[in-house]
Amino acid sequence: LSRKDLTNQQLKIELENSLTRISFLAFFQHALDENSVHFSTGTYKRYESILSKLKKFKKTIQFDHLNEAWFNEYRAYCLKLGNASTTINGNVIAIKTFLEIAVKSGIRLSFKLEDIKGGSTHGNRNYLAPAELKKMFEYYLSPYIGDSEKIILGTFLFGCMTGWRIS
Repeated sequence: LSRKDLTNQQLKIELENSLTRISFLAFFQHALDENSVHFSTGTYKRYESILSKLKKFKKTIQFDHLNEAWFNEYRAYCLKLGNASTTINGNVIAIKTFLEIAVKSGIRLSFKLEDIKGGSTHGNRNYLAPAELKKMFEYYLSPYIGDSEKIILGTFLFGCMTGWRIS
């Protein structure tokens, strides 16, 4: 498929790795395992999650089935799952990352990777008005707030002042 000679040793590796030159899912798993030391724990878990979602989307995904229409179908599937556009875009970017690894290892794709756009991964940010923040701080200082509520509100206010994400 990659227009290279297949030696006995390469055939053995391919068979042991579930034909990673044909199956994108097998390649993704193999590349994830091979490169795990290069990923942070969070990144590795995110890639595992994306791979799991891909396996639920389609039981088999061959490299020659991947194209722009496939990506559109995957995006629609993710929307059905209730994923936000930032999550879907992040998944597409991750898939492209592993497709780039595949191309570097000699696998040919039937489309140009640059034609697939990942999209924005920046979420929607909402800000409190200064008056709203002041009102919360005044409540924090008031005698009407209980101890457990004071801890929660204090943590929230600390997050507001330092840029923590609400999530």
